[in-house]
Amino acid sequence: LLCPQVKDDPGAHQMDLVFDRFIDEASMVEGVTGAARMVCKSEWDYNLILKFEDIDSLKSYMADHHDKIWGEFESEVKALAVGNIKQQNFVYDDIE
Repeated sequence: LLCPQVKDDPGAHQMDLVFDRFIDEASMVEGVTGAARMVCKSEWDYNLILKFEDIDSLKSYMADHHDKIWGEFESEVKALAVGNIKQQNFVYDDIE
């Protein structure tokens, strides 16, 4: 999970354009199964979620690919972000 904050709706759109390229790059890694984004339009919190097949896929991505891929996009994301960018890993389950 990447959690920058954006200034406004045009800023969210610009972040979408950067993260579309980030997702294209990350999706080439084995075990990455998808992505989602959420934007709070009152606080302008922006969340990008990468989804992985299993915990081993996440560990492999973090160990072997994250620094390289994130490094390609970090400066663009920071330029659009308001404040700090938080990164976290979560266990994700759909509840039905």
